[in-house]
Amino acid sequence: MAIRANSAAGEGWLPLLAWALFCLVAGSVFIGYVAVSLAAGGGVVVLPLDDVYIHFQYARQLASGQPYVYNPGQPPTSGATSFLYPFVLAAGYLLGFQGLNLGLWALIVGALALLASLQTLYLLCRALAVPVWLSVLCPVLFAGTGVVAWHYLSGMETGLMSLAALLTLLMVVQQRPRGFVLAAAALALLRPEGGIMAVLACGAMLLTLRPATWRQRLFLLLPLAALALQPLVNWLITGTFIAAGNQSKSILGMVPFIPEVVIDRIGTNWARTWRDFFTGQDAEYGSFLPLLNAPLALVGLLLALRRPAWRTMGLLLILWALAVTAAVATLDTAFWHFRRYQLPIMALFFPLLMLPLAAGWRVVATSRRRYSLSLVLLVGAGIVLAASSRQFLAYYTLNVHYVVAQPLSMARWLAAHTPPAAVVAVHDAGMMRYMGGRTTLDIVGLTTPGAADYWRNGPGSVAEFLMRRQPDYIASYGDGHGYGLALIADTSLYGEPLAGFPVALAAGSNVALAAPFQGIYQPDYAPQARRETALQTSIQPYLDGFRMVAAVNVADVASEREYAYRWQNSRAPQGFPTDVYEIAYVNCAADCRLRDGGRRINHEEAFTVPVTPGQAVILVTRVNAMHRVEYNVYADEQFVGTRFVPQERGRWLEIPTLIPAALVTDSTLTLRIRVNSPDGDYMPYYHLLYQGDYAVPAPPAAPLVQFQDGALLLADLVQRLEGRTLQLDVTWFTGQGARGDYAIFVHAYAGDGSQ
Repeated sequence: MAIRANSAAGEGWLPLLAWALFCLVAGSVFIGYVAVSLAAGGGVVVLPLDDVYIHFQYARQLASGQPYVYNPGQPPTSGATSFLYPFVLAAGYLLGFQGLNLGLWALIVGALALLASLQTLYLLCRALAVPVWLSVLCPVLFAGTGVVAWHYLSGMETGLMSLAALLTLLMVVQQRPRGFVLAAAALALLRPEGGIMAVLACGAMLLTLRPATWRQRLFLLLPLAALALQPLVNWLITGTFIAAGNQSKSILGMVPFIPEVVIDRIGTNWARTWRDFFTGQDAEYGSFLPLLNAPLALVGLLLALRRPAWRTMGLLLILWALAVTAAVATLDTAFWHFRRYQLPIMALFFPLLMLPLAAGWRVVATSRRRYSLSLVLLVGAGIVLAASSRQFLAYYTLNVHYVVAQPLSMARWLAAHTPPAAVVAVHDAGMMRYMGGRTTLDIVGLTTPGAADYWRNGPGSVAEFLMRRQPDYIASYGDGHGYGLALIADTSLYGEPLAGFPVALAAGSNVALAAPFQGIYQPDYAPQARRETALQTSIQPYLDGFRMVAAVNVADVASEREYAYRWQNSRAPQGFPTDVYEIAYVNCAADCRLRDGGRRINHEEAFTVPVTPGQAVILVTRVNAMHRVEYNVYADEQFVGTRFVPQERGRWLEIPTLIPAALVTDSTLTLRIRVNSPDGDYMPYYHLLYQGDYAVPAPPAAPLVQFQDGALLLADLVQRLEGRTLQLDVTWFTGQGARGDYAIFVHAYAGDGSQ
């Protein structure tokens, strides 16, 4: 690929005019978006994504000498997925762009990245022998495409990432090793998928230049060192190689992990990505790429592959596109924020689509109608770009409004109405920490170590996380949020809102993570106080003389780890993998309304507890009797018995299981529960283990009725009539041989014998 010569040589003042035009275009985009931000933000610069302010908080801490620390005084966390971008923002903070004004610095950085991208696109087109006027048109088309301008001026690292991808490609095309190393290193440091692109680009550069010495080869591989830098720093500072964002967003961390479901989700995301590229349409918000952008880019790619000088570039673009879209498809958030993860690939379409246009221009270059055809092209492009720009400026306005109406307003309320030492649990961790000035507990896990594990497990585990950490306030979504937070809001863990923040959402335009309602709540922790106690009246006689030895809190990730808890599903559960309820017992001596989080299981669970050898164990399992299910209990793989859960919707049920002393032979006991029912979910919430000396009670001498060949005895029946109320006290006895699920029918007769 011998294209190192300056393709602009001999063009005189044309490159300078092109540069001036690009400055004008980038400046106009900057001014337009700043004006929209100020107008929708009420006179201050507000950006359209709460995620921006996560970067801002890390940047502020970095500027104050506390890198990777999100909440002052707390351990560091790797919530900033981009390694390089917080340093860029911290420079602006040190220059005086503080508070919401850091948003202006982010917009300046985005506008400069856009300007550099326009110049890079121009040079790429010239290096690919595209005529000057089309080489100028390409950057203008790029900047005028609404989704491009949106992302460069969103405040995120997306614009810098796209610039690094374009620069890396230019360096490969122009065969400039030094520039390549810098551009590819920046690419690797800006985002994780940039690391994939850097690795592939190193291979292309080695193939293109064919360096003769090891020193030259090692020089071209320097970007790989940059690739290793972020996970190494993450490990040294936080103890984990993986950024918290990847932990909380990856489909590969789906709970429960069912391989065929995971593969289907990733495959569906990947197929949707390419389908939408070629149509330029998104099902939710409409057009995001000009018509025929991707199809023309594909034609351009085929033209590039036909020319030996451009073949390496074409192969690199294919590998980049396939690898990056596949990596992004593994994210739950693959299509969030108007596809910000996919913009670097979309940016690569633009120089390619110029190749078929250039070929067409050469065909008509001698035609009398060439100027008419070019005018038609320019006018058509202008109309499309105007519509696209207007569309995304409107989206920008709406999302700035959403940020002002909810996270910014909530942050200001927290700053004004809560004590400085308050800890606030939040779902959107950016603005409420950055402008609220309160320590935040991030329930998604981006900025709070360990929280991502709970988030991946569903709303029941999130509730357990909140009950374990007990923040002073909760500022979050409730009803209407797609991740099950309404289940938590329906309990007293949220309580009545101290302040509410409603907003009217426009369908298909919300990327700021707004919801029709968010609130600030003061949690009530009383309904969880007695969770480590068996409360059901009917089982209390069994526990006399026994002591508690372990309490396995199902759905609480920390408790599950303590007892080596593991579980499996053979199919997707009928709801979230965990849920939370605040309900009463089937029977209880007092007001035993309890709040607890638990799992939905349809295959099996197991856990290991410390015990005293030679003593009997009573396992008390608290279940939500949502479904009628049957399960077997095993102790150290020895069958103990079959248990039955009757359907008692909206009730806690505690089921005791006796493990005889003969089966308790070691200092630990592994209990396994295998679900037998093909329909419905077994829903455990707590396993309470008691130990003591168990004496087998003698059967009643004269039972009233016998069932199952004496396995189930009706020992006593006492009737009490109080006014018009008949109370029956029924005493049953079984020596563990009874099987089945029973219903009792009572027929009441009047004194004359009629029913």
